[in-house]
Amino acid sequence: MSESNWVEKYRPTDWSDVQGNNKAVKAIRSWIEDWETGDPPQLLIGPPGTGKTSTAYVAAETTGLSFNTLDASTARKSDDVRRLSGEMRAGEQLVLLDEVDSWHHAVDLGPLNDELRDPKNPVIMTANSEYDVPAAIKTPSTVHKYKLSTASREAKLKEIAKAEAVPLDEKDLERLVDRPDLRSAINDLQLHAEMGIPVAEDEREWESSEFEAMDALIQEGDSSRVDVKPPWLVMWLDQNLRKDYDGLELAAAQDALSRADVYLGEAGGGDYHGWRYAAILARLTAKLRLSEPYRGFIKWDFPQWVKSKVPKPTEDTPEAKLFRELKGHGEVGFRMAGGYAYFRSSLLPLLQRLPEVEKWNLIVEEGLSQTAAEAIGVGSGKYETLTVRQEAEAGEELVPATGNALEGDW
Repeated sequence: MSESNWVEKYRPTDWSDVQGNNKAVKAIRSWIEDWETGDPPQLLIGPPGTGKTSTAYVAAETTGLSFNTLDASTARKSDDVRRLSGEMRAGEQLVLLDEVDSWHHAVDLGPLNDELRDPKNPVIMTANSEYDVPAAIKTPSTVHKYKLSTASREAKLKEIAKAEAVPLDEKDLERLVDRPDLRSAINDLQLHAEMGIPVAEDEREWESSEFEAMDALIQEGDSSRVDVKPPWLVMWLDQNLRKDYDGLELAAAQDALSRADVYLGEAGGGDYHGWRYAAILARLTAKLRLSEPYRGFIKWDFPQWVKSKVPKPTEDTPEAKLFRELKGHGEVGFRMAGGYAYFRSSLLPLLQRLPEVEKWNLIVEEGLSQTAAEAIGVGSGKYETLTVRQEAEAGEELVPATGNALEGDW
């Protein structure tokens, strides 16, 4: 599980952690705890980010079953369906059959229907649209409708913000809760914490998730119903364009994204007027298609850029070293609260602006290494001088003297 992706990091592992959908969750818990061969599969229907996958994950976690996720969108031929049906019978496992509303009507679902009518393992299936689920799947299943209330989204966001030490005022929380689903809200909270994007900067009403935006832009060529913040929109398009764009159309779309990124760079300096131009360029990708889009289901990926580029406290940098030493890693207890993102965005700038004498006291009192001292602006020469002074003035108040080796250097 990636520590960079907060959606995965905070995915529930126990029934008490699952947000909302209490009636459905209670029924599924009873089903899995009493499951016997031949019991009907459970079909969970609802928008992305409402807890369908999390419910299946908890069902496997709490019963000790191996968790096998099968992607229905990859079974585009009848032979694929037969192979998938065979995988569902293997061993002792909980099977999550994802996105079952993605099957083309021409595919022979007979083998799957046979398996669902007498399953050898517990099966949970998910779908976004009830009307697109084939009868061969829906008929033998117990159906549960999933949605997530405002109160449930708010509770989870507060939990994550507290765990990550992210300062979040009531206005920011309200705007996050208004996101179309919990997954979008968590992604946007992470963007706010780790990239410094203000939550309340975008005044639009949010009506679509990142997944719906990819459907609209890449497959439908429709930019009119895309309401995703420009930084996220650019990253999601960059991650997923190659799934259905190729050749010249891909090159043109990537050129539009690179130009959008320039405007986002201006926003990084505090000028958010560039967001409007970045959004226009990102949506332009919908008009750059030269080939016919694939009309079936495409599984969109979370941007890998976030996972690979976000600074981590384990890195070999002065900032990460300072964080670990102030945190007390490797020793008993912790001397500083908060996570690395909060440290970099809020605490580090304060330490860097300390008067020089207070930096000196901090280095000595906390026993900071030379590398850690560099993070607050103390170079190797000053650090070595401080070390000598510390030994000479052990037990005395540590203040820089005048007329000695420190003068002109500190």
